[in-house]
Amino acid sequence: MIKHPNLKESEIQSQIISWLEYQKCLVIRLQNIGIPLKDGGFRPVRKKGLPDLIVFIKRKKGYPIPIFLEIKSAKGRVSPEQEAFLADADSRGIICFIARSLDFVQDSLKKYFI
Repeated sequence: MIKHPNLKESEIQSQIISWLEYQKCLVIRLQNIGIPLKDGGFRPVRKKGLPDLIVFIKRKKGYPIPIFLEIKSAKGRVSPEQEAFLADADSRGIICFIARSLDFVQDSLKKYFI
């Protein structure tokens, strides 16, 4: 896997989204942050550890393939909540990746673009 140490997570995510959309995938970017309250606090999120992207890869026949992508920079760390969510999703048969570069996503997903 090629890591790009100078790219920010947001830049990697933008590259990945652009490429996936070019491949005719449906890409949903999740904003899993607390809701600001008037008193300055936050209403907590319902489910911690959700991935950054949910991708649906179209197949020639049958239903699309759902894939969860957690995007991290070269030095980014996966939180315990993220690890737990991805492990739970994986145990249910959902394809999950921690992606640190566009190259990794392209290599990991090419077998699904048949």
